[in-house]
Amino acid sequence: MILEAENLTKLYKNNRGARNVTFALNPGDILGLLGPNGSGKTTVMKSCVGLLRPTSGKVTIEGHAVADDFERAMSGVGALIEAPALFDRLTARQNLSLAARYYPDIPAENIDGVLKRVEMEKYANERVGGFSLGMRQRVGLALALLNRPRLLILDEPANGLDIEGMVAIRDIVKSAAAEGCAVLISSHLAHETELCATHVGIMYDGEMLSLRTLEEALNAAPSLEDFFLSEVARYRKGGVGA
Repeated sequence: MILEAENLTKLYKNNRGARNVTFALNPGDILGLLGPNGSGKTTVMKSCVGLLRPTSGKVTIEGHAVADDFERAMSGVGALIEAPALFDRLTARQNLSLAARYYPDIPAENIDGVLKRVEMEKYANERVGGFSLGMRQRVGLALALLNRPRLLILDEPANGLDIEGMVAIRDIVKSAAAEGCAVLISSHLAHETELCATHVGIMYDGEMLSLRTLEEALNAAPSLEDFFLSEVARYRKGGVGA
C-alpha cells in the first residue's frame, strides 16, 4: 500500500474542511477526488503532504506516518497543490535545477526528461515570469515528476490548460500509473475524471460521500456526472455515503 488515509479530519475555525475521510492507494491506482470548490479536496491533499496538520486521523505513506516521520514519508512523493511555486526571474530549467537540490542524486538528464514529458523542452531557457497559466501548470507538473515519485498528488492539474494540455496531463498520469506510481488527483470536472481515474471518491461538503472503482460507479449510473449528482442528491436527503 502506497498511501492510506484513516478517518482523516481537518476542521478550520469556521468548521469547514474535511471530516472522516478514509481511502487507500496501491501501486497503479488513480484515485480521482471529484467535487465542487470548497468540498474538501485540497484540504485532504494538503493533509496528505504535511502542509496541514490534521485535527484527527492519520495519513501513512509507504508505512511512514506523515505526522511522525515526515522526511521518510515524503521521500517518494511528487505533488502539485494549488498554484506551482515558481521563481519568475528564473527559467524553467533553472527552476527545476533549484528544486533538484532538495533531493539526493537527481541527474541532470531528469530535468530535461521531465521538461520533454510535459512538452516544455522548447521553453526550457525562457523565464517563467513570461509564461501563461497553462505553461506554469506544466512546469509545476514537471517539478512534481522530477524525483520519479512512487506517489503523485495533483490538485486540479488541468487548471488553465487547453484541450491539448488536458489530454497531455491525462496521458502523463496514466503512464505514471502504468509504471507503478499511485496517483491522487482532484477535479471538479466529471468527464475528465472519468477518462483518467481507476477509482473515484465523491467529495461534497467536506465528506467523502462515496468511494468506488470507476467501473462500479459507471455500473450504477450512465456517466460519472450522473453518479456524482445521484450521490449528492442522496446525501441531501439524508442518505449515508457508501
